[in-house]
Amino acid sequence: MNTRYCRATGKVFHQFDKETHQCKCGRWERGFAPKKEHTKPRAECQVCARQQALDVSGNMVHHGYQRPGFGYIVGDCFGVAHKPYPATDALILWQSALENAIESMTVQIAAIDNGTRGTITANEYDVDGNSIWISGSSRSMRGHSKKREYTREQVIEMFEKKIPRTFYSSVLVQDAQGNYSVDTKASALKWWDEHVQRIKNRIEGERKAYRDQVKWVKERIAKAQELTNA
Repeated sequence: MNTRYCRATGKVFHQFDKETHQCKCGRWERGFAPKKEHTKPRAECQVCARQQALDVSGNMVHHGYQRPGFGYIVGDCFGVAHKPYPATDALILWQSALENAIESMTVQIAAIDNGTRGTITANEYDVDGNSIWISGSSRSMRGHSKKREYTREQVIEMFEKKIPRTFYSSVLVQDAQGNYSVDTKASALKWWDEHVQRIKNRIEGERKAYRDQVKWVKERIAKAQELTNA
């Protein structure tokens, strides 16, 4: 809203000309201000392949970040502080980071397949079945239930020993006598397997996307070498 006091006209509201859309004080009406021309030299970033500004040293300035509204920025492009394309030092580092992530995801998928990975975080209970509570360290910090990770084998053990515990996600429930029924156990394990499968599908999707990125990086490095040797 244009509600600032205008010193040129002496009025509360700016008086915009209907043809030029500019006030006598020099302020432009919203949406009609001419675009500012970039004063800093610009070049193509190695990683994001976009035109970005250069600093006094000829390196890419900070870009690729997000402003989530928390008072600070999050993330940046891998090509920040590197020379512009066709230099490839940032691309080589990015390719290495992607390949390390792919290797880690492959290990995670193998762990899921052989049953050594797959947990959910839930409340931890004492021997009497009461949720363990952690008090807050100050008046501004509220207390919370103690958490731990449960594996599929521990879930089966809880049913077999009829341990009076309930998952925070209400996956495992007890009847009125505090016993687990066979149907409840089968339902809980079915949910567990579906839960782990969703985790595996997500990791496989991310791994495929990373592999596509590695392929693109290799092609871009090869193209840079052709431009350099030309």
